[in-house]
Order: sequence, then C-alpha cells, then structure tokens
Amino acid sequence: MFEENPRLKKGLIIGGVAVVAAVAAPLAIIPALGAAGFTSAGVAAGSVAAYFQTATTVSGSLFALCQSAGAVGAVATSTSIGVGVTAAAAAGGVTAAVCRNLGGNRVDVAVQTDEDEDAPDEVDILFDERSN
Repeated sequence: MFEENPRLKKGLIIGGVAVVAAVAAPLAIIPALGAAGFTSAGVAAGSVAAYFQTATTVSGSLFALCQSAGAVGAVATSTSIGVGVTAAAAAGGVTAAVCRNLGGNRVDVAVQTDEDEDAPDEVDILFDERSN
C-alpha cells in the first residue's frame, strides 16, 4: 500500500513524528528547566539560568515563568499544550522537509540509440522540485 502511494507514507511518517513530539515535549519541560538551572531551591549558581538572571527580572517575563515552573515542578496546562503544539509543528515541518529531499524524485529511463538497437542507453531524468 505504501509503495503505491508514497505521499500517504510520507504523511504518516510526518504525522507520527508530530504526535510523538507533541506528547514528549511537555513531559520534558521540567527536566529541561532543571538542567538549565531553574530548581526548587532557586536559580542554580553557575548555570545557564544564573547567566541570564538580572536584578531587575520583571514579573511575568520568560525568566520569571521558567523560575516559577522550576520551583514548583509543574507548568500550567496551557503552557504544556503550547509547548506540545509548537514541538509538533516544528517536528512535522522538519520531517516533511527531510521526506521531500529523500529520493523519490529520480526515475531511470532506458533509451535506444541508432548505433546499437539491442543495447539501450540509460538516462537519468530528474524531476523539478516544484512538480511535487
């Protein structure tokens, strides 16, 4: 079925990668924040978070939201959904670009010449990318 319809195959691959990214990304938020230095005890000394911390961190800023999530060990549902959707779109887009550039645009054609009618010459024809 997939060999007969390569677009279906590519669509299923892209969709699968997007779903995995949408599920995995929200689960990785807290560990990623911890690795960056946003911990339950505050900003870890010498971490990436400490590098970006300023004395005038504004309430509601990205830094403040990361510190809040790192301190509590949880993020709001809306944030998890936003991260999941963003990760799915990014992963789906990258996978689509990779699938588009992986083969599938090359066809081998046999052509006979006047010199030797029994031995066809092989000619490669490359499709224009815009034809897909």
